[in-house]
Amino acid sequence: MNSLLNLTSEFSVMSLYSIILGLLLYCVTQIFRSNSIIKIWRDFWLVLIILCAFPLFLSFTPNFYQGLSFFDVNQLQFSGGETNTIHTASEVTLSNSESKEFSTLSMAFILWTIVYILGLVYALKCFYQKLILIKTIIENSDSINDKTELISLRQFQQFKHIQNSKNLQVYLSPLNISPFVYQGRKQHLVLPHGLFKKDNLSQDQINLIIEHELNHIKNKDQLVVLISHIITCVLWFNPFVKSFQKSLGWAIEAHCDSEVLRQKPHLRKIYAQTMLKILRQSATTTSNHMVAAFSMKTHRSLTMRINNIMKPLHPEVKLNRKKKNLWATAFTFGLAMFITQPQSFATSDDNKITMVNPVKQAKVTSKYGANNKFHQFHKGIDLGAKIDTPIVAASNGVVRVSTDLLENKKNYGTLIIIDHDDGYHSVYAHLNSRSVSAGEKVFAGQLIGHVGETGKATGPHLHLELLKDNEHVDPSDYIQF
Repeated sequence: MNSLLNLTSEFSVMSLYSIILGLLLYCVTQIFRSNSIIKIWRDFWLVLIILCAFPLFLSFTPNFYQGLSFFDVNQLQFSGGETNTIHTASEVTLSNSESKEFSTLSMAFILWTIVYILGLVYALKCFYQKLILIKTIIENSDSINDKTELISLRQFQQFKHIQNSKNLQVYLSPLNISPFVYQGRKQHLVLPHGLFKKDNLSQDQINLIIEHELNHIKNKDQLVVLISHIITCVLWFNPFVKSFQKSLGWAIEAHCDSEVLRQKPHLRKIYAQTMLKILRQSATTTSNHMVAAFSMKTHRSLTMRINNIMKPLHPEVKLNRKKKNLWATAFTFGLAMFITQPQSFATSDDNKITMVNPVKQAKVTSKYGANNKFHQFHKGIDLGAKIDTPIVAASNGVVRVSTDLLENKKNYGTLIIIDHDDGYHSVYAHLNSRSVSAGEKVFAGQLIGHVGETGKATGPHLHLELLKDNEHVDPSDYIQF
């Protein structure tokens, strides 16, 4: 049960983190929204989508510090034999308000996880239906070998050459769809019958359309769009990811437009006219293709694209493609490192951990540093409490040790050791029972066990030790008892 709570709580926090990160990245894109290079930079928008998914995927990976701790259990000091005051149940149990708050928060985490799973199933279902639609269109289309009456001999020879040289299949669809390419087991180029009707498009216009679609294959746009669709399904709750995906789609098409017209700048006007004509012909057909060349859903997108066709970037501001990819990769790794290791930017004054009392309202029966007949220097704090009083984790961390008998430290009895951030470790000894296992993630206030008198102890109590970089420190400097 604790493992489930750990997973749902971390997943919920990372979901919120994904939205916040998406908002920050969206604000950055709005600052540079007038930059023409970014608008057609496909990899830039793909990177933003991947970065939004990074926190969510991180919640399913092991902690970076798990298993890397160098905490030496030999640093533990036995401190048994104390006489402990037994408190009433009202003094040592969690208050009703705290328990209610914990329960409400846990239920919220679990509820969000359930809602997320339902949303993910629905998003994947819609995505699967789109793939089925594409396959249906391809299955209902005709091979160029079966529709030679629609195309000229020159066009037939052109398509056969494309099939052989590009290793793809060319199909002609009876639907009024926008031309598109699809990567399944084989690559497919699907063109509508309307392209080849008499007095519809000139041969130059048809060549421009075909060249546009072949550029999608050359740039592996099908793979990029597939990745973006999958991530968008996973992050269905993040509205900024959907915005980045729309910008990615526009950048893919704009980049292909520029590639086609790079060697044929004199055909810009004809190219724009071709796009408008195809758009009018396919306006009445629902096109949910992975990459559809002339399928622009909004008037604003259409206007932006025409402007990009008619007024290309000035040669001096064009970026080399390899250089753009290098910048995209550097940006991804740089921001990912910042996300995953924010503690490296903190000062030493910020490294003091925040902790809660593991046994609420328990009485301190032996302080840190005490010198008596049981020990010369007490390296922990003893909290007297009734047997089976709940013990909670003092701070977030990972359970390093959870055992009924630690080798060479049998005086400690049932023991739990938790690794925390910044080199801190907390030790809980003489427990009557344990509620967590080694390797589990825990959060502050989570139940980890119950007070007992196992090992060498004169009465029920919790012996608590706190170490910083394997050196004992006074728990009362961090916890208000």
